[in-house]
Amino acid sequence: MEGQLSTEVSVRKNVAILTVVGDARGERSTDLLHAMLAAIDGPYGPSVVVDVAGVTSFDDGALDILGMGGRAAQLLGGTLHVASPSPAVMDAILQRLSRPRTGRRSFKPR
Repeated sequence: MEGQLSTEVSVRKNVAILTVVGDARGERSTDLLHAMLAAIDGPYGPSVVVDVAGVTSFDDGALDILGMGGRAAQLLGGTLHVASPSPAVMDAILQRLSRPRTGRRSFKPR
């Protein structure tokens, strides 16, 4: 599924689960944002679980998008949880954490 991104929302025990599969880099991360916002604003939002086990490529932009989704859910009184991070997602997170901090404000999960 290189170069493509697929998202699907399902409901389990009255919780929205957004399953993400494929390449979440570059412009495709915008698709991720739209899918998260739709799930957050949907009938089972504003709390959403984003399952990223099937993500094959992930970058800083996609990591920023997850942070935006978390803030959007929080503003609506909900939460956003990231579940089952694939190796690509973990690599992006670890690379971000290993960089020296600049004056930029970072997203801090609660």
